[in-house]
Amino acid sequence: MKNKSSYINWNNKLERVPLVLETREGVSSRTAALSEQELCKRNDLVSEIEQFKTELAKWGINMKVLAEHSPTHVRARAEYKEIARLVAAQSEIVHTIRTNTDFPVKKVKYLTKSPQKTIERARIYIIAYIMVHTGNYKYLKEFIDRE
Repeated sequence: MKNKSSYINWNNKLERVPLVLETREGVSSRTAALSEQELCKRNDLVSEIEQFKTELAKWGINMKVLAEHSPTHVRARAEYKEIARLVAAQSEIVHTIRTNTDFPVKKVKYLTKSPQKTIERARIYIIAYIMVHTGNYKYLKEFIDRE
């Protein structure tokens, strides 16, 4: 069983990291065995997640809402990721999303040739994906691309 104080939420894909990284004196034997490099990586990941949460908050999205709007079906996730990849490749749309906190559904619809209902349903997931892939989120990108 995992110690509740040493992780955020193991069921949430984006937050599989220790919440609190203590000094070596107060850490369990498993964590104490981690190298300094691994501890730095975990600290960087924690800070990336906090920065990502802050960026999502500008849209009125929190991690719970993101988890609720993330597709569970493999085909739907692949479709949403493909839409997000196409949108992320268009700098004009990305600029609009990042500066205006406005999601241009019609532009995305014409770009991807996807139904408007699908795009509206996937809006939160697409926004989060674009933020990760166009932002400075090295570890989150690795995790998302791994799936």
